[in-house]
Amino acid sequence: MPPATNDATTVQLSPVGRSDLVVPPFSLGTGPLGELRSFVPEEVAQAILAAAWNGGVRSFDTAGWYGRGLAEHRLGTFLRGKQRADYVLTTKVGRTLHRPANPAGFDRSPWVGGLNFDVAFDYSYDGIMRSFDQALQRLGIETVDGIAIHDLDSGFLGDAFDGHRRALLDSGARALAEIKAAGMVRAVGMGFNLTPELDLFVNALDLDYALVAHPYTLLDQGSLHLHQVGQGTFTPRRLNMLGTQRTRCAGGVCAAEYRQRI
Repeated sequence: MPPATNDATTVQLSPVGRSDLVVPPFSLGTGPLGELRSFVPEEVAQAILAAAWNGGVRSFDTAGWYGRGLAEHRLGTFLRGKQRADYVLTTKVGRTLHRPANPAGFDRSPWVGGLNFDVAFDYSYDGIMRSFDQALQRLGIETVDGIAIHDLDSGFLGDAFDGHRRALLDSGARALAEIKAAGMVRAVGMGFNLTPELDLFVNALDLDYALVAHPYTLLDQGSLHLHQVGQGTFTPRRLNMLGTQRTRCAGGVCAAEYRQRI
């Protein structure tokens, strides 16, 4: 459990759904460290993490998808020098990383940088277990506090969505339950880009938390109808605009279109 206080302020910890995990109100997401829109030198990435830590941040979220493994590597490098009880660490499952068939000609998009690994969606029992194990190895940390199912929505998956949905409900959910029951994580969640998938899976799975991205802004809080599931939002001021929005996905990238209210 992270400390409830630091040198600057008192931090209020909140429980995550029905789990025994407690978290501070702010978590640092590490997507930019995967070099989505610009290259980030290693020393800059480590300086960003150090500045966040020195500013009192004690909760960190990452994913194997971020930079095709790069963000997990960078975050793990930083956190391995800290006491494990002093921070909350969450990552995501549902993609496995593999050597590309043609490394020299491999296209890393949408990442401008990142690592040279291909990814495969796999929400089955074996896929969840494999992606979890790969995440621990990239982090170099044997225990994370929470894992979230990542990007299981029609925007990313298109016509393959229904097959992946069935894989999760038929066997992947069992893997998540076993990981939690074994004490390897304290909470299980799911990340959402689209509101219909949020409604579908929250009612079908035993989730402790939902990471709500595109369906939530400060002025569009319809996702807050969820009950007994802890919630976090990636984007309360997405693109520095307050308003309602629609999400469109193409080529594995979701983007929000906004009607600005103020």
